[in-house]
Amino acid sequence: MKIYIASSVKNSKRVLQYTVLLRAAGHQVFNFLEVDATTTDRDRDFPELRHLNALTFLESPNVQRIFFVDRFGIDWADAVLLLLPAGPSAHLEAGYAVGKRKLLYILREEWPTGEFEVMYSFAEGLFTAVEDIISAIGLRERLENQLVAVRG
Repeated sequence: MKIYIASSVKNSKRVLQYTVLLRAAGHQVFNFLEVDATTTDRDRDFPELRHLNALTFLESPNVQRIFFVDRFGIDWADAVLLLLPAGPSAHLEAGYAVGKRKLLYILREEWPTGEFEVMYSFAEGLFTAVEDIISAIGLRERLENQLVAVRG
């Protein structure tokens, strides 16, 4: 399965760790940290653009390049892994993916009491470990293969 990881730059270490685990399980992974060697974590924080508002920020060539690369990754993927905690951009990526009929898996190592979202119901499930997502994907693929075999 092709998986896009949507998350925050603040989760960079876990994004890379989960990329390794997903690839070891046989999946292809698109993550924002590996895609473009010219884009650094600092570029995605946009310190030089903090004086802009949302309208002028979106006109920045760097912002546009990152947007198109990330949108390509979501379009390429079969599924999106939303790694929490994450901000509005990662949640918009997840929503875009669901709208494109992609599978959505949401991972948070600890789900705090009182923090929840109704729209997380779009997800295949909420998880606390990437290994559980790998198992869920494997089960889904086996069931899909059985259904194809039955329909023959």
